Amino acid sequence: MKRPKILLTCPETKKDKNISLTCNHFYITAIKKAGGIPLLSDPSYKDIIDELIEISQGVLLTGGGDILPSLYKEEKEPPTKDIDLERDDFEISVLKKSVKKGIPVLGICRGIQIINVAYGGTLYQDLPKHTYNKNHTVQIKENSFLEKVFHKKDIEVNSYHHQGIKRVAEPFDVIAKTEDNIIEAIILKDDKKFVLGVQWHPERMYDAFKPLFEEFVKLTKEG
Repeated sequence: MKRPKILLTCPETKKDKNISLTCNHFYITAIKKAGGIPLLSDPSYKDIIDELIEISQGVLLTGGGDILPSLYKEEKEPPTKDIDLERDDFEISVLKKSVKKGIPVLGICRGIQIINVAYGGTLYQDLPKHTYNKNHTVQIKENSFLEKVFHKKDIEVNSYHHQGIKRVAEPFDVIAKTEDNIIEAIILKDDKKFVLGVQWHPERMYDAFKPLFEEFVKLTKEG
């Protein structure tokens, strides 16, 4: 069977008159190791979203800056930074079109947040510092997708975020939390479509999270 093409949504980096597509190599390597072919995109691809989705078997929403608070009906607070509305709009469009077509979607860090916001959820604009840049334990919901993948009820994850999910969008179930109730993973309730978001960065701990990427790529093949 052919290796599936996985569309990675990445930010643009603007410096002077130069614009570059920026994608951390951890994402690319994780998809390649799991058996997929990474296809890179950024907001400049907005005019060809339909064509991108047509040739893709899966979508990975990568990490990055904060999401514009007005998208979840809040005023911007000082901790919110590095907003890129073009990227927000691009990724929401890619997400919605992919779900409509039945293409599996995995969101990482900012990715879980854009998924939640796109479907009507809200975010904490700043979380306590102890949740940032530290490894910690996550409790997995019994009989959930993640428990079936890891065969565990808790896993050790990393953390590189200062925002997180406040109110969960109605179409999603929470399937992992920290001990202090920070939401770490959500999944679409529709069994016929696959949309999973995780708040940590599994691509930076590939050996530990190899089963997650392999299962995601497997689902893209089945689709």
